[in-house]
Amino acid sequence: FDPEDPLVVEATRVDARAGGRVFVFDGGEGPGSVLQGFTIQGGYASTGGGGLRIISSSPSIRNCLIRNNSSEQLGGGVLVVGTSAPEFRQCRIWRNRARANGGGVACQDDSRAVFRNCSIHNKEVERGNGGGLHLVGVAEVLAENCVFDRNYTAIDGAAVYAWEANVSFVNCTFTQNLALGKGGGVHAVAGAVVDLTNCILWENAGVVGGPGLAISPGSVVSVQY
Repeated sequence: FDPEDPLVVEATRVDARAGGRVFVFDGGEGPGSVLQGFTIQGGYASTGGGGLRIISSSPSIRNCLIRNNSSEQLGGGVLVVGTSAPEFRQCRIWRNRARANGGGVACQDDSRAVFRNCSIHNKEVERGNGGGLHLVGVAEVLAENCVFDRNYTAIDGAAVYAWEANVSFVNCTFTQNLALGKGGGVHAVAGAVVDLTNCILWENAGVVGGPGLAISPGSVVSVQY
């Protein structure tokens, strides 16, 4: 059993079959609580976090495939709330959907999150923002060596929607993301601070504006190579 082998991960499935969330961390777990080498699928939640819900906890999620989960509200794949600070490493967050915000991942409150070497590709947000990541009021999010591709939202921020959030992207690629509103790649709103270092934004689309980046008044986006 090699939890780093994608074929092993694909075959090691935990499927909720739309009967509820797949995993929940809500007991103050720290980085020593490791979830590794699973396909997390078929989760459903009416209040957020169909595949994985993290409340005031900081687990390590490694080499997982989080796919085909859904939520009526926030975070079809993953919901991070409270004072949580999880790390996602070499995870694939694919084909999740939310009716409201955050098709792939929703982070809010004073939460922090780190994504390293992850692929984020999600179906849709039907009537909200943030097809890939929906970040509201978060203390800090870092994405390093990640790919955001083919995320979709009916409103703004197909790959990333950041509202009052501090976000850093390092060596990331944003490609073929579609927002029917603004910001095919990233939409920064309401005082968000977004840093992009050595990133590629290519063939993204925002129907209303900002195919790669959309920056609302009061927000700051810095781009450096």
